[in-house]
Amino acid sequence: MLEVLFGDSACGSMKIAQNYGRGPYIGGCSSIIFLGEKKPDEADYKEMLDNMEREERKRWKETSPMGGKPEDIFCFPLYLGTGDISEDDFWKKRGECIKKLFDCYNTFEWSDDKFCDVHRKNLKTLLNKAMQGEDIRVWYSCNPDELCGLYWFADKIYSSDGLTGKVYIVKLPDKLPDGRKIRSNFGWSEAEPWEFCKYSKHGICLTEENIKGFAMMWREIREENAPVRAVINGRLVGVREDFYDEFIEREIDDETGEFREAVVIGRVLGKYGLGISDGFTAMRINEMIDKGKLEIIKEADNGVPLYHRILCKNK
Repeated sequence: MLEVLFGDSACGSMKIAQNYGRGPYIGGCSSIIFLGEKKPDEADYKEMLDNMEREERKRWKETSPMGGKPEDIFCFPLYLGTGDISEDDFWKKRGECIKKLFDCYNTFEWSDDKFCDVHRKNLKTLLNKAMQGEDIRVWYSCNPDELCGLYWFADKIYSSDGLTGKVYIVKLPDKLPDGRKIRSNFGWSEAEPWEFCKYSKHGICLTEENIKGFAMMWREIREENAPVRAVINGRLVGVREDFYDEFIEREIDDETGEFREAVVIGRVLGKYGLGISDGFTAMRINEMIDKGKLEIIKEADNGVPLYHRILCKNK
C-alpha cells in the first residue's frame, strides 16, 4: 500500500504507526504545557506524567501495528490552501509560497530548486508504482491544505494513464473521544501514531467517477486561483487573503499595552481550529504591522521564530 499525506508531521507519525504496538513497549517523550501563571506542584506534575505513561502503555498493548515500509510513505507538504496554484510553473510557485510561510523561522534554510526536484521526483515514483498495480491510500481531513491535497492528487491520478491499482481515502474525523473529553482534530499532523493504526482500516475505495469528481473540483479552484482557500460547511471555497484577519484581531483586541505575538498566534491556532499555520498567521500580523495597526517594541532573540516579538497596538 502506497501512503499519501500532506504534512511532514503526519508522515513522521505514520512511520511510527507502521510498527506501533509491535513487541514490548519502548517508551518515548512526554511533555505538559501549562497556561497561566499558576503552576502545579511537583506531586501533581508527576501524577500527570504517570497518567500519560499509563495511558500510552495501554494504547501500545491494545494497538495492532499498521504495517508497511517507510519508503512507501509519500509526503507532499504543498500548503495548497495558500497562494498561487495555477498550472504554469506550479512547483516553482509552490516553493515561493512556502518560503514566505516559513520566513518567520529565521534559521530556516530554503531552496526552491531542491523543493521542486524532491516532490516532482516523489510524485513520479509514486505514479510509476501505481502503474505497476500497487494500491494507494490518501489521508485527508477538512484542513484546507489536506482537502486541497486530495483534490490535487486526484487530478494527477485522473490525468495519468495505466494506473491499475485501487485508490482509497481515509478522512480524519472532525472530533474524537479522548478519555472523558471530546478532542477536535485540525489535520492528520495532529494525530497520534495509534490513530493511524485505527483508521487505516476505515478507508473508502474510490470509483473512477469519484476520482474524476475530485479532479474537476481541483480544476475549478485552480482556475479561480484565489489568494487563500478555506473550508466552510465542509466545502472548499476561495476567499480573500484577509479572510482570517477577524479571528486574529479578536485576540489582539483582548490585549492591553505590550503583548507577545507568539501568545496571540497560539490562541488563534488553538481556539478557533481554522486549519491555518503559525507561519500564515505571522504573515498576516506582519501585514498589520506594515499598515501601521501594530508596532514592534522588541524584536525576537536570535535562534527563535521571528514572531517571538513584543508588539503593541497603535491608537
